[in-house]
Amino acid sequence: MKQIAYKFLIVFAIAAAISGLQPARPTAASTAGIESLVGGSVGLGTSSPGYVQGWGFRAEQDFLITALGLADISNSFGSGGADGFLGSHTVTLWNSSGTALASATIQSGTSSPLGPGTLSPSNYSGGFRYETLVNSVAITAGDSYVISTYFPTYNADPRAYPGTATYNSLITPLGLESLASASHIFPTDHSGYWASQAGPNFLITSVVPLPAALPLFGASLGMLGLLARLRRRREIA
Repeated sequence: MKQIAYKFLIVFAIAAAISGLQPARPTAASTAGIESLVGGSVGLGTSSPGYVQGWGFRAEQDFLITALGLADISNSFGSGGADGFLGSHTVTLWNSSGTALASATIQSGTSSPLGPGTLSPSNYSGGFRYETLVNSVAITAGDSYVISTYFPTYNADPRAYPGTATYNSLITPLGLESLASASHIFPTDHSGYWASQAGPNFLITSVVPLPAALPLFGASLGMLGLLARLRRRREIA
């Protein structure tokens, strides 16, 4: 009987230790980096050579970016609704050194689903369409990042020139960035007319800072140590 109880305690301790090693899990709810764009105006068309538009931010705490998105503005003046893109657009997340951390292609039409964030610049309206990342990106508190998209030459998808942008409380915006370019590269221009744009967006999932079973993990290690000492005593006796 004692041997059965002893074996049961060993199995329980090992199971508790394994459960305590499970990684931190994100909460289920996702929120947008840009919560809303209001007022301002909308631009149509892109001249040569095309351009990159985006904005920078600093993380105020650790979190995960699980999807990248782009503002879908109505293609018809005065009529509401996100009616899809005329062409596809790549959205890229960069670190402050210009290294690409993740990219997603927002599909033409309405294939990419609408998600969090509201958009109502001037007489246009719409929403944000997202593509989920295969691998979420871990964002570190205190570090700076840039998110951008690319509009090739003569692309006619509307672009937002917001009057007011409301950002997620987990980040601090660092300004708008753009760059005239024939390809999607890291944007570095902080000045001028083109830098007044903000359209790319992302989804944030908050992260639990520590595994919920961490106290159980510590207790189980102590139990395993105690069981090991008891076993040695039995062998000596």
